[in-house]
Amino acid sequence: MDQPGAHVIEGATGQILANKFIVSKPFPHFCFGSSGIAAERSLSRVTGSVVINICVDGSVNEFRNGAFYHQYCGTRLAPDHMMLDV
Repeated sequence: MDQPGAHVIEGATGQILANKFIVSKPFPHFCFGSSGIAAERSLSRVTGSVVINICVDGSVNEFRNGAFYHQYCGTRLAPDHMMLDV
């Protein structure tokens, strides 16, 4: 799951149905903010789906029914070594 794009997983069996899946045309009214947010919101509109976004900054967010649903953790970037007082 460390590759860009979506991984489509069948919830009942855990079988991976697609990986590195890219949403080429998100719903038009979701095209604000990043392209990733528009894609996540679009994919979460599929009946019965849950979209989990694991960001490069370490944050984990859930989307359902075309909207943000829950944040499991926020940004977890390591502090910049140049800013540490030694």
